[in-house]
Amino acid sequence: MSKILKKIVHQEIPAIDYSFFCIYTSLDDYRLCWSINNILNRHLTKTNDYISEDTKIQLTHFSVYKELDKDTDLQYILLANKSNKTVLIPELQTFDFIFCISSLFSETDAQKLIDTIKEIKNVQLVVELSKIKHKPITDLQLTNIMEILNH
Repeated sequence: MSKILKKIVHQEIPAIDYSFFCIYTSLDDYRLCWSINNILNRHLTKTNDYISEDTKIQLTHFSVYKELDKDTDLQYILLANKSNKTVLIPELQTFDFIFCISSLFSETDAQKLIDTIKEIKNVQLVVELSKIKHKPITDLQLTNIMEILNH
């Protein structure tokens, strides 16, 4: 996890770390969610869209799917990074979705998860956020992510 993201996470949610997986796919949000639910045996459900007020023209809605696993207390969130030609996190504009899990993964476990998600038809790329070389994500964008995680 990036240093900035870790700083924001610990400010907003002390003692909880998140793993972030960026997904590039041609699938619609509901199809990707359904596929993740099936392949990972999850129960993500649609919640209220995240509404970004960070656009000059209009409010933009980004799809959000969540699950709180009551057995493990882990939270799973699938967040759309694109909506109507608008990108929630411009630094990650290549990716269509961000899959967040309230747990840190070992490299082996992260790779197993990535390989499993890659098995989904029409998922071209899955990368752990910490492995991506990107421009620094702005504090505003990290705040947006944290709002969604706390929503």
